Amino acid sequence: MSNSAATGVKYHAVFVPDGSPPVVTETDELQSALSALGASLSGEQRGWAYLFKGERIYLTGGERPFALTPDGPSLPLLPEPAPEQLAPSGRVGDDKADPAYAALTPAFSSPPNTP
Repeated sequence: MSNSAATGVKYHAVFVPDGSPPVVTETDELQSALSALGASLSGEQRGWAYLFKGERIYLTGGERPFALTPDGPSLPLLPEPAPEQLAPSGRVGDDKADPAYAALTPAFSSPPNTP
């Protein structure tokens, strides 16, 4: 095993086809990464291609994603909101009551009373 494989450093072939999610191949060998990228580029496929060597940093999901660093603390991708940025209700994020959504969300109305 090479020293780079032991430390988590790998070759990454990334292909982002037009209109589709990216395809990522992670390997210890440069030739394997080149082969994977070549296979993605064959045919009529169009998109963006990247080839690099390094340590992959994984991300968490959710409203407040974090980068999971291999040798340190998890780091937030988004800044912490300042107190003046909070909604009066204390809710943050995709709040449908926010005035910015007023044009998109019809006003609530009770159904008519029926006998």
